[in-house]
Amino acid sequence: MNELDVQRKIIDEVDSELVALLEKRMTACEEIGRIKMNNGMKVLDAERERLILADRVSRAEKREYHRHIEEIFKCMMAESRRLQKSIARSYDSGKLSGRAAYQGVDGSFGSEAAASVFEDNIYNVRTFEDVFVEVVLGRADYGVLPVENYSTGSIIDVLDLLGKYEVYIVGETYVDVRQCLVGTPDAEIDDVAQVYSHEQGFYQSREYLADKDWIQNKVVNTAIAASMVSEMGDRSKAAICSARAAEIYGLKILKSNINFASNNRTRFIIIGRTPIIDKTNSKISIMFSAPHVSGSLCEALGFFRDNGVNMVKIESRPIAEQHGDYMFFVDLEGNVSSTNVNEALQKLQSYATNYRFLGNYRSLGQ
Repeated sequence: MNELDVQRKIIDEVDSELVALLEKRMTACEEIGRIKMNNGMKVLDAERERLILADRVSRAEKREYHRHIEEIFKCMMAESRRLQKSIARSYDSGKLSGRAAYQGVDGSFGSEAAASVFEDNIYNVRTFEDVFVEVVLGRADYGVLPVENYSTGSIIDVLDLLGKYEVYIVGETYVDVRQCLVGTPDAEIDDVAQVYSHEQGFYQSREYLADKDWIQNKVVNTAIAASMVSEMGDRSKAAICSARAAEIYGLKILKSNINFASNNRTRFIIIGRTPIIDKTNSKISIMFSAPHVSGSLCEALGFFRDNGVNMVKIESRPIAEQHGDYMFFVDLEGNVSSTNVNEALQKLQSYATNYRFLGNYRSLGQ
């Protein structure tokens, strides 16, 4: 091995160590970005960067390397800022750009919600959990999921998955839900013996179905129900789904608007791998569990009252591995950059257990 090869081997070995150290450094920078976002802090702290730069350069023993080391650290700091800004990036004209996954098939309410924000840059997966997995693995930039229906309440499966996967809510959108009874083109209501739909479709239509002796078959999505009825081609089988799904799958609407509530809307959340900070954001979602002592939840919620922060929703879910303990999902009005909101969240974080910030966001696609 000649002298050149010897020196190159030394550089290769040092570079291998540097890559591991740089990755560790960027992971810490990413976490700092999240902390800054949660506390409404700016990415750039010019005075701190100046002091750090001077300190790092002074550690070099050979003065002739000082200028080069300074330039290298300037580049590292610039990339660190870029990473932190990607965590706290802003909305672009009220729209999110990227590819989004939703649960179901074309014609589902999920596809309608996803298209309202991402237009045709969407694709479907089989289950709610698949949406989370697509986002976490980076195959999708965002995921669109139903979280609450005005008539039937929260979608608990989605709440439980929010607790399982480390993602952030970056927006929300609403879809007016009009459930229809649909069948094959030659069917009439008197022909129906079996009905297919998602459990929410059945529940939202329970008053209409109350005096019917039809067999109810639950499937994972209302549009999938329409697809199944279309494929079976049996006039005795019907689906509860949207009018759009009926049109897509060539089905006949036997009865429109069978949901019992006229104001039947579903709220969809948009999840991403990193939170978004923007001064126009007006809703905050968090999750936490309270100490297992008398009055602990009242104490925790008191931080919002004392700081003038309006709580608009609270939902509890049992913690599987902790019998008798509950996780609380809370929606608040406000922006994390506001002093009163910031103070309330900091106090809650210090008091509560299993605290997690889920996002500060606003409505999109309406």
